[in-house]
Amino acid sequence: MQTKASDRFALPLCQRHHDEQGGKIGTFRQRAGWRSFELKYGFNAVQIASEYWRLWPGRAKWEAGNGQG
Repeated sequence: MQTKASDRFALPLCQRHHDEQGGKIGTFRQRAGWRSFELKYGFNAVQIASEYWRLWPGRAKWEAGNGQG
């Protein structure tokens, strides 16, 4: 049975960058997962996802309704 990661850790990516991060496009050297993707584009995925989560207007309501608040 598969599990889905929490949306708290989701990042919006365009289709091209989603495919690149997942290794569907690019050179073999570029297909090394999140760390290589972060280094190439100069960001930290966990920090960015945390910031999106913090700024989401519906977060407080979602957390209260899901036992998080």
